[in-house]
This record gives sequence, structure tokens and C-alpha cells, in this order.
Amino acid sequence: MARQRLPAARSRVLDNDLEVEIDEEHIFVLSKRQMAKYSGRARHLIATSSTGAAGSRKSKRQRLVLRDFPGGAPAFEMAASFCYSGGQLEIAPSNVAVLRAAADELVMTEDISAGNLVSRTEEALGGVDSWQWQDLVAALKGCDSVLHIAENHRIVQRLAFATAGKISSSIELLHTAGESPMSPDQELRASTSLSPRTWWFTDVCGLSMYLMERVVRALFTVNMEHRYISRFLLYYLKTSLASLGYSWQLQCEVLETIVSLLGHLEPGSTTCRSLFVIYRMAVGIESSKLCRSQIERMIGLQLHNATLDNLLLPSSTSPRSGGPVYDDDAVLRLLWYFLKSYVSENSCSIGEEALIKLGTLVDMYLSEVAPDPHLHPQKLLRLAKVLPPWSRVTDDRLYRAVDIYLEAHPFIRNAEALSLCNAVNYQKLSPKACAHIAQNPRFPAPVAVRTLLAQKELRKQTVSSAVNNSPSQAKNIDPGKSPGKSPGKSPQKIDHHQEQGGEEEEASRLLDAEKQQQAGPIDPSVYRRALMQNEELRWGLRAMQTKVTNLEKMCKSMRCEVVESVRMKGMIC
Repeated sequence: MARQRLPAARSRVLDNDLEVEIDEEHIFVLSKRQMAKYSGRARHLIATSSTGAAGSRKSKRQRLVLRDFPGGAPAFEMAASFCYSGGQLEIAPSNVAVLRAAADELVMTEDISAGNLVSRTEEALGGVDSWQWQDLVAALKGCDSVLHIAENHRIVQRLAFATAGKISSSIELLHTAGESPMSPDQELRASTSLSPRTWWFTDVCGLSMYLMERVVRALFTVNMEHRYISRFLLYYLKTSLASLGYSWQLQCEVLETIVSLLGHLEPGSTTCRSLFVIYRMAVGIESSKLCRSQIERMIGLQLHNATLDNLLLPSSTSPRSGGPVYDDDAVLRLLWYFLKSYVSENSCSIGEEALIKLGTLVDMYLSEVAPDPHLHPQKLLRLAKVLPPWSRVTDDRLYRAVDIYLEAHPFIRNAEALSLCNAVNYQKLSPKACAHIAQNPRFPAPVAVRTLLAQKELRKQTVSSAVNNSPSQAKNIDPGKSPGKSPGKSPQKIDHHQEQGGEEEEASRLLDAEKQQQAGPIDPSVYRRALMQNEELRWGLRAMQTKVTNLEKMCKSMRCEVVESVRMKGMIC
């Protein structure tokens, strides 16, 4: 690049006997005596540099080379103007950081001259808390070209804290004025336009990512509500990724920075839906494993607020290559993070209701992914058993998921099918589900029989518990009279009318024994319910017996056909 000669000042009195080269691009022709008056580095370099050969005026100039000068040629030109003006240069918020860096590089301290550039810039920065908003933004933008020196002199820190204080005080003023809070949806819509709480979004988004991060970290220290910080970070992510285009490296850098900042927020500050959107973006651009783990941890803390659509994460492996349709491993990791937070002593926001809600969501997810032809049975089993048993009030949905899987995978091994069937707690099934198992050809017969027996035992326990809870009624009713009947009818009369099946007699004996132990009668509604449940159980057992009989007939017929085939083959040979 061609060099340029840019004289800092023109004066007939001062001699232009010094050439200063900046970054091999610009040359300033200056007065040696005027620069040495304010710059300690200029004094030292002039004193130690050699004088050119005697000759023309141009040959007597001393030459100084300054490489990697902070702020480049514009910064040096302002510093030179300060020297030529006798320290009367106007220091503005937009150039204070650059002038402070140039003064530091040229050693323009009080030891060299009173009221030098270092003290003048520090004096200007001392009133940063009283600056206007636009001055703070301009000063932060001015730090980009001298970032390292601005950090060393805590200029970025002071500006970031002053900016955060302006933002926080404006929002606190709204709360003091009694303005009604906005809903999350309203805040999300307001984040795209100027509003009382999001007016600062556009200006802070105009900063570099590093300076934006410093401002956000300063907001943490001023006790600003984390939901506002979360809204801003999502807004910054949206606007930044849209402007970066297809630069993969920059997209990963922005996303990982935003995720790191979101990780410092309180759980629940960012909605579960927004976190899933960020997670899909992280998977799509193939961000680092650490970044994805941080998102998974944040999602796991509030996984009970997710929906089925959130959990249906597409797999990174194409189904055409034999991979599953959905990323089941990611769902397992999310559930693990949830359980880790659930058992943590420091987590008090997740209760039993959240666990039950998540159990329902997992069963819905299992039903959705069960038809996947590439879903391994062990993966389905791990998903079914990852939550504790008390997370399911009923296992009807889990039974439906297993049934769908067995129907979509008819050729899995019997051991694998049996392990999936054993994942269902048959004591938590409704009578309708039990009746469906009795007629379900995909479930092994022993499983169906065990289901009916488990339901029968559960009903006995229910009847016994109901009887134990009704001793207060025994004080007001004659023990010799059955409830709900006229006084002239005895218990023996009732037993005679109930002799219609073995199950009913067994239920009557059980009720009589419990009645004698409690010295009181049984609630009529409990009695009738027990008879109805035993009737359903009897019909279920009959259906199962019919099913077993039909299977035996089919096996016998197949054996006869095989024997006949072998016999005919022997005769032909």
C-alpha cells in the first residue's frame, strides 16, 4: 500500500523535523520539539535515534517507526493534535477510549507535562455515570479498536456498569410508576419494537459481541430481572444469526456465547419452547458438545413444561441409513438432567405434580415413536423405565405404547417382547385396558393371565380398604341386618340370591369375614362395585380360557398336518 504524508499541523514557526511512520501505511511530518513536550516515548526515541547525514533540510529529519499503534493513524493524529494545541483538544465520549490508549502508548503522563492526555481522559471517564445513554453507547463502540488497552484500564468495565445502571433504573422506574407487568408473549412481541422495557435492545445489539457480553454480565450485578435479560439474548441471537449469513464459525461463536449467558439465568427465565428452538439450532449448525450439553441441562430443569412437539427432535442420522427418526438419546439425556435436578437438595421448584406431568408426557412420546421401524426395543425399554414408578398414576398409556411397538415390530424376539411387556405395571391398568389385554394377540398368554390375577388381587385390597374405613356406620345399623334391605330379610336370604357363580360366592365370603372383624355392615355401593368388578374378572378369565383352548386346537391341527406330511413323504420315497 502506498504511503501517505499526513502533516498534523502547518506552522511557519515550528520546524517539521520529525517523521513518524504508523503501521507502515501513514507518515506524519511533525515538530520534534512540540511532540517531545507531551510524549515521554517521543523524548526517548528522539534522544536515542541517530541523526541523518548532514545535507538538506529533509535529510536532517529524524524518523520514528511505531508499529501496531492502538487505534491506528486516526488515534495518533488526535494525540498529535493534542500536543500541537497545547492540551486544548476536546475529549468526547466517542474518542475517550482511543485517546486513553494513545496516551498510554506515547507515555503522555503527568511526569512529562501537567494536564497531560492521560489525566485528561481519566478525568472524562470519572463522570461516566452521569453520561447520557447515547454517549455511553458511543463510548463502548469506541473501545472496539483499542479493546485490549481499554480492558487493562477498566474502561470497558466502567462503561458496561454505567450502561447496565441506565437500563436497570429505567425499568425500576416503570415498576415504581405502577405499570402493569407484561405477559411473556407481550414481551416477545415488544422485543421487536421500541417499548418501555425493550427500548435498549437495538442499541446494545449494535455493539460487538464481546462488548454486548460485558454489558449483559454487568446486568447480572445490578439485580435486573432475569426474564428481561433472557428476552434480550433471544432477540440478539435472532438478529445476529440473520445478519451473519452462512458463516458457520461466526454462527457457532454467537450461539455458544448466548447459551453461556443463558446458563447464568435463573431456571424458568427462558421458556422451555425457546430453549428447544435454540437446541435445534445448535444441532443444525453442529455446535460444540459442551454448548449442547448446557442447553440440555437448562431444558432438563423445566422439562415438565415441555410439549410433545418439543420432544420430537429429529435424529442427526438419516433413517435411510438405518438410523431412528427421532433423537431418542437426546430425550434420555433431558430426562436424566430432570431427575438429577429432582433429587437435588437445592431444587425446591419441582414437585410431585411436575413428575406426574412428565410421566404422562413421556408415555405420549413413547406412543409417538413406537412405530419407528429403526427403534431398538432396548431403547424403548430405557425410555419407559427412566422415570420412577410413582410418576405414573395409570399405565394405560404405557401399555398402548408397548402394544403399538409390538404391532409395528412383529419379528422381534420373544425375550425382547416379554421384557417390554414386563415394563407395564398391570396393577395400574384400568378394567378397559385389562379387557383389551385378554383379547390382544400380541401379548403372550401368561402376561394376560397375570394381568387378570393382579387386577383381582387389587380389587380385593380395594374392598378390604373400603370396609376398614366404614366402622362409624356400624354404630347406627343393626349388625344382623344387611344395608339397603328391609329388616325382615336376613343375611342368609341375601346370600341365597347371590349364589350365581364362584367368584360372587368368594366375594360374599370375603365381605362377611371383613364384616365380622369390623362388627359393622358394608357400604352398599362398595358391595355392588365389588360384585361388578368380579363379574368383569370372571368374563376376562373366560375369554382367556377360550383363547388358550383355540391355541391348543391350532397346535393339535398343525401337529396332525406335519405327521401326515411326513407319512406321505415316506410312502413316496
